[in-house]
Amino acid sequence: MIGYDTFPIGLWRNVNDKEPVIDLGGFKKAIEENHNPDQRNMFTRFTKDGVVWSDGLKEYVDTVIFATGYKPRFDYLESLKTVNKKGSPLQKGGISSNIDGLYFVGLHWQRSHASATLRGVGPDAKFVIKHLKKFLNSVKNE
Repeated sequence: MIGYDTFPIGLWRNVNDKEPVIDLGGFKKAIEENHNPDQRNMFTRFTKDGVVWSDGLKEYVDTVIFATGYKPRFDYLESLKTVNKKGSPLQKGGISSNIDGLYFVGLHWQRSHASATLRGVGPDAKFVIKHLKKFLNSVKNE
């Protein structure tokens, strides 16, 4: 194994190829046939104790992890002006380029070709967590 797919080239160069996941049809077929994972549209708002869905149902949650899915959409970030014209987050290595404290994990070519895969997301998450800790320490010390 030469490590091409995990080399963090995304820190130095923006790479924009068309497909974020290399799939010869097996992954997509498994998802379509099993209807798994279950998907919901984005909740409409946060409450003190959770979220409210479009049908008005309130659900208690203590943590929200935005999992963008097979084809990511970031339209909910457009008002923050942190996505480009193609709808991709403005970031370098998972660190927002224009909003302090906003981080991403699992983006296609976030740091490497493997970033959007189970093989690559771990190293990217470690990189982001290191920077998130620095940010939180700086906020705490203000």
